[in-house]
Amino acid sequence: MEALQEAAARVFAAKLARAQTLYRDPLGFADANRERVALFVTFLLATVTWLRWRAQAGAAKAVAVPDLSVFDDVDDAQIQRLKPTELVWAIGVSAKAVSVSEEGLLRGFAFSAAKSTPTEDEIFRCFCKAMAEPMNEPLDQKLVPARPTLAYFLSTRTCSDAVVARIAARLASYGVQVVTEQTLTPAMRATMQKHVAAMSSAAQAALQDSSGSAMAKSPPRACFTCLKSLPPAPEPRASGDAEADPVLHCTKCNAIYFCSGACHAKAAPNHAQQQCAAFGLQMGHREKWKIDQFPFTWSNEKQLLHAYNQVNFLTQRGIHNMGLWRRLCGCFQNRKWGELSAELRGTWGELSGADEAAKAQARFETLHLNAALFPLDKALAKAPDAIHTWQDYYEAVGLPLDDPAALLLEVPLTLWWILRQHILPLVGSQLAARPNKRLVVHLAGAEKEADLLPLFDVLLALLPGIQLCIHMVNPEMSANLTPAQAMYTSKSSVHGGSLTITLHRGVYGPEHASGEAFMTKGPADVVVIMNAALYASPAWPPTLGVLYQQRSRGTRVVCTEPMEMNVAITLEGIRKLGVSGISLETRLNPFRQPVYQWKNNVGMPSYSNGFIWGL
Repeated sequence: MEALQEAAARVFAAKLARAQTLYRDPLGFADANRERVALFVTFLLATVTWLRWRAQAGAAKAVAVPDLSVFDDVDDAQIQRLKPTELVWAIGVSAKAVSVSEEGLLRGFAFSAAKSTPTEDEIFRCFCKAMAEPMNEPLDQKLVPARPTLAYFLSTRTCSDAVVARIAARLASYGVQVVTEQTLTPAMRATMQKHVAAMSSAAQAALQDSSGSAMAKSPPRACFTCLKSLPPAPEPRASGDAEADPVLHCTKCNAIYFCSGACHAKAAPNHAQQQCAAFGLQMGHREKWKIDQFPFTWSNEKQLLHAYNQVNFLTQRGIHNMGLWRRLCGCFQNRKWGELSAELRGTWGELSGADEAAKAQARFETLHLNAALFPLDKALAKAPDAIHTWQDYYEAVGLPLDDPAALLLEVPLTLWWILRQHILPLVGSQLAARPNKRLVVHLAGAEKEADLLPLFDVLLALLPGIQLCIHMVNPEMSANLTPAQAMYTSKSSVHGGSLTITLHRGVYGPEHASGEAFMTKGPADVVVIMNAALYASPAWPPTLGVLYQQRSRGTRVVCTEPMEMNVAITLEGIRKLGVSGISLETRLNPFRQPVYQWKNNVGMPSYSNGFIWGL
């Protein structure tokens, strides 16, 4: 097991070092790595398009950063002659750049001349260039010069309302109506949804065609011993089995790969003695537990959606960097946890509506979810007790299996499954006697969960009549949140329950365990840690002590992991701390995210929130 821990530590240490560099200084990282300049683009709807453009252009010639000065002179007559298009364009303005996209395809992008917030003239010129000279080479699908009838500024823009108004006035002379994302009318949104639906159908057809070029090919494998990249191999089977790759691998467990016989021989003694049986058992669970089986048209046992294609997929669907979907890629990785949710909810005050129902509809539309989910706490077609799988839930809320909402819903539904299966059976009788039937959850180490707050409204229908209070704690939670931004509340008129979520910055410690740090005094009914990786952070050892104290006092501690191997490594690390024992054996989470977390040097099943276990 020590060899296993050391091997995993090498992999995770390398990845953690790269991630910390990107997180702490993304701009400096991009300056030092010109080929990764797309990391600057924290607001683009089409990051993948941009990356492909750079990669393909780089094969033929040196690629320069787009320069706004190349389009100083706007040819009014040329633009007036352009054919109008009903496709709605989006304008993104960040701290240093501007982009113009058309339904997920990047038409124009440039950094500001002063490397600061783009000026009115720079935004105007970039838009004009996107109309007359789109970034159409060397893409497979050419973008033609066109003039949109409608464009809107993304809510993440850094320019002022005054700048937006002046640009709108200038573009009006070309017949282009410019609004903000917050002021899009229902008719405008209906037009956008019509085009997104058409794109989704086309994307689905591409996904079902295995010979299509919609998705990227599998990256090369890496040696388990030295991490050296292996020669490119044909596409692996959807399940990712090692046998699909004609490279040197362990023929007993089929889980790890090697670059040479020497690396194979070097790893063989420890692997055979301590790892192979465990790895083989976990690979066997793939078939026994049907880990790769999902009911979706876009991710199933025959054609899994892989993590390296997730952004491609979101872009195809027209939802990349839209609403709640922004946390599903690295474009906003420089934003602290909780900020995207605060920013999104901050736009709600600007929404107009004739009554509360119209305002609720407008707020829901900012999330960019399927209209079938509105309202999120709506009555279900199935009783919660009859929901056991993704297909059950989709049928209960009326979602088609073509919809990708499961990529987001994995978070609240995983929490619900933990509560339903492992907590409510223990505290159900106590809950009925409590004032307001309050159930308290501590979500330690919360990350993307803090930016999906409105989505937790689905729990109101799944936990009817319960007053659910969730406290999220993470030392990397944004310090810039106001008290109002650090709290989310919702009530259900249909089911009679309520939801309160609070965000807290700090390492989960005694003050959190006791409840003194929260408005709801007293310990939690359960402490949940999603995708825990307890062994990977130096902050966790003291927290583990607190968690075991919680357990000794009757509070359950439940974790999720993407891989079974992580549980084994965590338990070995816990043993070295002088504690042992678990309260819940590892089991498959039916509401794991249906995206295969492809690893280059191991072939074991891996999914976000894939496995549930308890301390």
